[in-house]
Amino acid sequence: MWSPLTLLALALLSIVTSVRACPNGAGYPVGAGSIQSPNYPQNYDNGANCVYHISASQGSRVMITFTAFDTEACCDYLFLYDGPAITSPVITKVSGVKNGVSFQSSGQYMTLLFTSDPTVNRPGFSGQYSSVTGPTPSMGPSTTGTPSGTSGPGIPTPPTISSNSPDYNAYVLAAQQLTQSINVKADPCNDFWSYACGNYPASSPISFYQADSNNLVIQATQIMKPQYSQPQAPLPLRQTVWYFNTCVAAQNNFGPITQGGTIVIQALQAFQQITGLPFPMLNQNQNQQNWPSANTIGTALGYLSGVAGVDTLLSPYVDTNWADPRGSTPYFLYVDQNSLMYPKTYYQPGTWEQFQDGFINNIKATMTQLAGLTGKTLDPTTLANDVMDIVKIELALARNLSTDDTTRRQFQRSYNPTSVSSAQASYPFMDWTAYFRQLSTNAPGSVPAMMNNPSFTFSVMETTKTLQLGNSFQMGNPYGFTPRQFVNYLMYRLVDSNSGFLPSFRDRRLQKKLYSPPMGKTRYIILPEPIDPEKFENKDLTSAQMECTQETLNSLSYTNARFFVDALYPDKGVNIRQAAGGLISGILSGFQSMLDQLPWMDDASKLSAYGKITSLVKNIAFPDFILDDAQLTAYYANLNIQQTDSYVTMLNKLSVFNMATQFGYLARTSGSDRTDFNGAPGIVNAWYQPELNSITFPAGILQPPFYHPQFPASVNFGGLGVVAGHELTHGYDDQGVQWDGVGKLSHWLDPSSQQGFQRLANCVINEYNGFCPLPGNYTPNCIKGSQTQGENIADNGGIHASWRAYKTHVALNGPDPRLPDPVLSQFTHDQLFFLSFGRVWCANESPAQLFRQLLVDPHSPYKYRVFGTIQNFPAFQSAFHCPSGSNYAPGAGKHCNVWVLDN
Repeated sequence: MWSPLTLLALALLSIVTSVRACPNGAGYPVGAGSIQSPNYPQNYDNGANCVYHISASQGSRVMITFTAFDTEACCDYLFLYDGPAITSPVITKVSGVKNGVSFQSSGQYMTLLFTSDPTVNRPGFSGQYSSVTGPTPSMGPSTTGTPSGTSGPGIPTPPTISSNSPDYNAYVLAAQQLTQSINVKADPCNDFWSYACGNYPASSPISFYQADSNNLVIQATQIMKPQYSQPQAPLPLRQTVWYFNTCVAAQNNFGPITQGGTIVIQALQAFQQITGLPFPMLNQNQNQQNWPSANTIGTALGYLSGVAGVDTLLSPYVDTNWADPRGSTPYFLYVDQNSLMYPKTYYQPGTWEQFQDGFINNIKATMTQLAGLTGKTLDPTTLANDVMDIVKIELALARNLSTDDTTRRQFQRSYNPTSVSSAQASYPFMDWTAYFRQLSTNAPGSVPAMMNNPSFTFSVMETTKTLQLGNSFQMGNPYGFTPRQFVNYLMYRLVDSNSGFLPSFRDRRLQKKLYSPPMGKTRYIILPEPIDPEKFENKDLTSAQMECTQETLNSLSYTNARFFVDALYPDKGVNIRQAAGGLISGILSGFQSMLDQLPWMDDASKLSAYGKITSLVKNIAFPDFILDDAQLTAYYANLNIQQTDSYVTMLNKLSVFNMATQFGYLARTSGSDRTDFNGAPGIVNAWYQPELNSITFPAGILQPPFYHPQFPASVNFGGLGVVAGHELTHGYDDQGVQWDGVGKLSHWLDPSSQQGFQRLANCVINEYNGFCPLPGNYTPNCIKGSQTQGENIADNGGIHASWRAYKTHVALNGPDPRLPDPVLSQFTHDQLFFLSFGRVWCANESPAQLFRQLLVDPHSPYKYRVFGTIQNFPAFQSAFHCPSGSNYAPGAGKHCNVWVLDN
C-alpha cells in the first residue's frame, strides 16, 4: 500500500502541466555523481518540479548525502523513493534547512521528486551520490518485494513513448482521460473509487452518457451536410434529413403543436370511437354501469398496444422462438404481464409512499388541464376519488397481478405456447380474436391474416397471473374494481402517453412504446437512458438539434448509423473491425481458459460451454447493409415520410413503420437472424442476446474513453475489454446458462455443475446484498443481490477474462511504452488496466439517482460495480501491493470466485 507521503507527492505533481528538465538530464550515470536542484546555487526556478532517477552499480545500493539543503519548509519538498519510480516506497521527505544528512536505498535504485512552490525562492540543494554495499543502515526504511514501478523480476521498465511515435497523440489522450479523474491522495487498497474517480468533474455524467452526447454532435453535424439533401442521395437519408429539419423547427416553436391539446383530444376520440367506451373521469355526467364485453376488452387492449403504442394490462412483443429458433417458425409473439406508468419496484411497500403524492398530483393536473381544453368543469371531490381509483388499480397490478423479477429470471416457465382458440377457452375475460385484430393493425403483408387465424400460436408468458387478471375485471372481483374504474384507467393511460402534447407540459417526448426489432432479453452493459440536451453544453449545436438527433437515433437507427459511419470511417470500418475484433477474440480465449480450470463443471458441460464461445456471433460497429444504398433503401421501403409532412405526421408514420418492422419478423420461415444488431449502432453501449447467442459492440462505444486502436493495451483492455468480457459473461450468468450456442432455451449444465454454478451465484448475491449506498431512511437503501446477480456475475467474470487476454497480449507483443505524463508515467501498465476500468464508471450521483438505480436498474450502482469486482480479484491486490486485511485483499473466505478457480 502506498504511504501518505507517496500520495502527497503524487498529488503535488499532478497539478503540474509538465516536469521541467533536470539539470543533468532525466537520470544520472550509474555509480557516483552529483545532484542539485535547478539553477543551484541561485534561487531555484519558481515552480520547479523535477524527477531524478539514480542507479547504483550492480549489486550495490544508492547512498546520497546532501552537502547543502536550504528550501522553504512550508512549501518545498524533496521526496526520496526506494526504487526506480515515484510509485516505489518512500524513504523520506526532506524540506527546510538540512545539511550533511545521508540516505540509502535498500536496492540498486533511488528516485527523487523535487516539487516547489512558485511563490517562494530559496537556494535549493546540492549533494553527492555513490554506490555502497553491506547491510542497510536504519536511516531509511527497509523494504522488500518488487517495486511497483518495475515490470516484474528481470523485466526493465519500458521507456516513455516517444513524441515521434505514430501512437503518441493517442497516448496523450489516454493520459488526459485518466488525469481528469484520478486522485492519488486516496488509498487505492481501501477506496479505489475515490482513487480512480476522486477528481472526476462534478458536472460530468458517467462516461457512457458523455460519450453519447459527443456522438450526437458527430451525427448531427453529418446529417446537416448538404450532400444528403441532394436528389441523388438515397431516399432514407433524405427522409432522415427532412425529419431532422422538421423536428428542429417544431422544437423551436412547439406552441402551435400543443395549442388546444388537439393531439390528445383526437387520440381519445379515436379510442372511444373504436371501443364505444365513455370517459367518466373527464365527463363526470357519464358512467359505466356494466363491465365491457369480452369483445370490447379485447378491442381496447389490442388497440392500445397495436395502434396507440401503449401497453397496459397485457404487454405483447416479438422475439425468437425460444424452443426452436432455427426452425420454420423462428419468431414468436409473446403476450406478457401488465406494464404500468412507473417501474414496478416503485409500487412496493415502503417505496410507494415516496412517490404517491407526485403521482396523484400529476394525474390531477393533467385531467384539470384536459377538462379546461374540452370545456368541462370537474368536481374536485369526484376527481380526487377517480384519481385514487387509478392508484388502486396500479397498486393491485404491481403487487398482486405481477410476477416478481427474480422468479421471471427462469425462462422456461414463461414459454407457454397456445393457439388463439385455446387462449379463448383458458382466458375468456377478453375476445382474443378482437385483441389480435387490433394488435395486427400495422403489421405488414401476410402477418395480419396469420395473427387472425384461430390456430395462430403464441406464448402467454404469465399463465397464472393472466387467469387472475381475468378474474379481477368482472363482478365480484377480489379488489372491488368497478366498471367505471376500469374504463377510466384505460382512458387515462392513453392520455398519459400523449401528455407531452398538452400546452403546459415541457417534456415533448411521446411516452409510447418504442417498437424496434426483437430483443426481448437483451443484456446491456448499462441501462439505456435518453440524453437531456440541456445538460450538455455544445457551442456548435442547439438543444433542439441535439434532441432531434437523438430522435433519429431512436426511431431511424440505421439511417442515423449511416451518417455516423460516414463521419467516422473513411475506410468503411475495415480497420476498426479488425482492431476491435482482435481484442474481442482475445477475450473469448481468456474466458475459455477460465472454463478449463473450473473444478465444479463436468466435461460434458464444459463442451457445451465451449460451444457457446465457438458459436458466438460477434457484431462489430454496424451491420453491413447500411453502407449499401440499395439494401438501405429496401429496408426503409415502407417508410412513407414526405418532405411536406408535419412533425406529428412524421412521428406517427415512424411509429407505424417501426411497429410493422417488429411484427414483420413473424412472417420469417428460415431461422432466426443471428447477425441482427437489434439496436442502434450509434449508441454508447454493448449487449449480449442469449436468444441469438450474439454479442454486439456498436460504433458508438468503439471510441475514447473506452477504446482507441492506438491506446496502450492496458487502457484498451481495462476499458472496452472489460465491457466485452462483461457481455460475454452474460452467456454464462444465471440467465445465460439457460440458452445454448444457437439461442435455444436449453439447460446444458448437468445437475452437479448446476450446483457449482448456484454456489457461485449465491456468493455474489450475498456479497452485493451487503452494499448499502443510501442511509436507512430510504426503502430500499441496499443493493438487492438477486435483482442484480446477472450483471454482477458479468462484471466479475468480464474483468477476469479481459485481464487474461491483456496478459496474453503483453506476452506475445511485449510491454507498451509508458504514458507521456509526469505522474502516469510512474504507473505500471497493470495499474493502468485497473485505472482504465475504474475510469469507465466514474460518475457523481445524487441520492435520488442512486435510489432510482436501486429500484429499477438490474446493474449495481457504478461505485459498487468497481468495489465488488476488485475485492474479488487478486490481480488488483498484486498490482497495487495491497496488504492483507485491506478492503481489496479481504482474505480467504471473504470474497467470491466468479467463473475462476478458487483463489
